[in-house]
Amino acid sequence: VSKELEKLRVDLQKKESEMGELEDVYRKYVGILEKIKDGYPMKKRRYEELKKRYEKMKKELEYERSKLKGLTKAQLEEMLGKLKTEKDNLEKEMEGILGELGKMEQMMENLKDQVERKRKRMNEKKEVEGMMKKIEIKMNMMKELGEGVKKLINHVGREITLKLSKMATKIHSEITGKNEEIQWRSNENYRVYLVSADKGEREFNMLSGGEQVSVALSLRLAMAEFLTENRLLILDEPTINLDKERKEMLAQVIGEIGKRMDQVILVTHDDIFESIASKRIEVGV
Repeated sequence: VSKELEKLRVDLQKKESEMGELEDVYRKYVGILEKIKDGYPMKKRRYEELKKRYEKMKKELEYERSKLKGLTKAQLEEMLGKLKTEKDNLEKEMEGILGELGKMEQMMENLKDQVERKRKRMNEKKEVEGMMKKIEIKMNMMKELGEGVKKLINHVGREITLKLSKMATKIHSEITGKNEEIQWRSNENYRVYLVSADKGEREFNMLSGGEQVSVALSLRLAMAEFLTENRLLILDEPTINLDKERKEMLAQVIGEIGKRMDQVILVTHDDIFESIASKRIEVGV
């Protein structure tokens, strides 16, 4: 959408530039048109006057012909010469006026074309502006929708982590017997804290190995109970990267977890869980 809007902006700038050039031409021709509008009727009247005068001269010539019988040849030639000169002058003036009228009419046609092109360009500009406005409205709607979805996600995340924190705190209390609160905070990049009256608020990475194991398993059990209805927990190699202290704490915690779950399945190479296992299946290679 942004690319389409940018393309429309470039097209609009181009059309605005063309409109500017066209408006200069338009103003120039409007000035000429005003002059033409003032001069055209006068030229046309002058042409009509000359035409009437020409027709009148023809009639006068016919009339004079009837009176030429008593004139000498020299007198006739002189009269004809004057009439011919006046006739030629009239025809020349009429041709000039007709030429100017033709130019004026052509110029008026050109002006009509210029005005029509300007009107079309203005319509095109309005179309582009209309499209840009629609796209901007859509972009604003998408932005508002995105902000709404973001707020909804944050709200859901906050509610879920709050619920899981309460569930994990209850499980942790049952497992360890301690009055400590687990807080999983969505507004702090989902950091986990353990809060107690004597030790205050501690972030997960500041906890001891045993505390980290009990908190992590409490959260895992809370998620399992929250997301599914099955009271089943499967742990695959849970002792990887754990030291002896953490392994012993994990075995103790899993022993307590077994009281809450219908079944706990451990897949491990470590024999630390032998004392808490009710059934053991060995697979050899």
